[in-house]
Amino acid sequence: MPRQTQALCGKGLHRLDDPGNVYLTYDRDRGAWRRKCRPCALARKRRTTAERAQERSRRRALPWWLQLEWTGPHRASGPSGRAGRRARTVQAYTLRGQPMSYRPTPQQLSYLQAAADGLTAEETAERHWVKVNAVRVGLGEVRVKYGVTSTGAAVAQGLKRGAIRPDRSGGAQVRRGAAARHLRAMRALVAVQRIPYRGCSRALMVLCDDLLCWTEPHAVSVLWAAGYLTARDVPQTRNQYRRRVRRPAGDAMQCTATEAYT
Repeated sequence: MPRQTQALCGKGLHRLDDPGNVYLTYDRDRGAWRRKCRPCALARKRRTTAERAQERSRRRALPWWLQLEWTGPHRASGPSGRAGRRARTVQAYTLRGQPMSYRPTPQQLSYLQAAADGLTAEETAERHWVKVNAVRVGLGEVRVKYGVTSTGAAVAQGLKRGAIRPDRSGGAQVRRGAAARHLRAMRALVAVQRIPYRGCSRALMVLCDDLLCWTEPHAVSVLWAAGYLTARDVPQTRNQYRRRVRRPAGDAMQCTATEAYT
């Protein structure tokens, strides 16, 4: 006697004898093909997508330090996974229920100081006993926290804020004519108005020969030590980790907690 197939789906809404309502999936445990209801699967997919979009919109309306608690659709939910790391980040950057300002860590400032002294990423990694990628990631974090796009501009921001010290070993030997030749380009660099020179460009070689420096961030430090670059040449930047939040329009003129710390 042939096996009777189910006429309706599990919810009893669609007929499974219609080929347009059926799709097949392979069950590895049973080693056989099984029929599924196509309209129910599409409705379930649309409902799941709508719920995820609603949850994302609700999370985006929260302050950034509460958004860090959201881990997203992934499987790294253990204490060593992304969920645990974000939970520790919330504890590290929250004090008495309010967010702390993002500042470069002492390790990141040591990488920035090494860049201001003319060391490369490989030399800095060898001095600090870390990987080269750790130095590059640390300098990238400093650039984001200072709101600039180049390491030379980050060095200028650190010198302006007193986080690092300039290299005074070669600042007194810089000739006034050589400094004046490159001063306009260096001011544009620290003001985030131009991109850095390429590593093999002729302009970078001429800059290093004239200013007796090794790299472009080192040139910023040398010009700062010689007095050609000052705090007036460095603009006030904004932390890229902080989001701008508009003031509420209308009668709601009270400053919210998000605006007070962004």
